[in-house]
Amino acid sequence: MERETLLERQREGIAIAKAKGVYKGRLRGSSEPKDVFLSKYSNVQKRLKEGHSMRNTAKLCDVSLGTVQKVKRLILN
Repeated sequence: MERETLLERQREGIAIAKAKGVYKGRLRGSSEPKDVFLSKYSNVQKRLKEGHSMRNTAKLCDVSLGTVQKVKRLILN
């Protein structure tokens, strides 16, 4: 019952904020251009082009697997 009350108040607050134009939610993706992003991770690009696996590249370059996946996706496009 307490949880339901809390969620109801939260929904009301969000609705009020949306009406005021304050609540917009999380923006999707990165606002950083592709070339700027890739220049920050040139070492990741190098390892991938050498044929290293994504997990190995992430470990060697001390970045997350998601970052390596994003670099690989941007290289292929």
